[in-house]
Amino acid sequence: MYNMPIRRPNTGADPLPRPRQAIRNVMMKLAADIGGPVDLAPEQYDPCLAHCLLLPQAMLVIGGTPCWRPLVATEAARIADATGYDLILVRYDAGAVDYDLLFADHGGDGWLERCTARRGERGLEFVPASPAEPIVRVSQLGLVTCRSLPAAPDFVTEGC
Repeated sequence: MYNMPIRRPNTGADPLPRPRQAIRNVMMKLAADIGGPVDLAPEQYDPCLAHCLLLPQAMLVIGGTPCWRPLVATEAARIADATGYDLILVRYDAGAVDYDLLFADHGGDGWLERCTARRGERGLEFVPASPAEPIVRVSQLGLVTCRSLPAAPDFVTEGC
């Protein structure tokens, strides 16, 4: 079963600018790493999704830009608001990639910025630049925040 994004009335969300092919390639690799169905032309459902990738099973939108922060953040937040989906904004310039994550239920204030992607024990994770921010796991079912807990000391046993 697929969830179709439905534009909320009066959002007036504009699409993100068309990314360069190198950025599009990073977006495609990220979508492949997440897994699940990917809609390559989501603008058929809503024009604000032009130049983005839609992962309907994960309720996730992936956009990309070469622009520095905070440019494009407002437009991306409007897209997340219009669709009700979480959003990953790929920021790619001169070979350096980082990710900004926006949880749809937090509105424009829910940004986790300057995240790096890594392959963790439980799959793909985004680690924010600030250690105070939560680590975010991503899968075919969407984004999940979690804390990276230190390894338990050797003397701790289960059931204590």
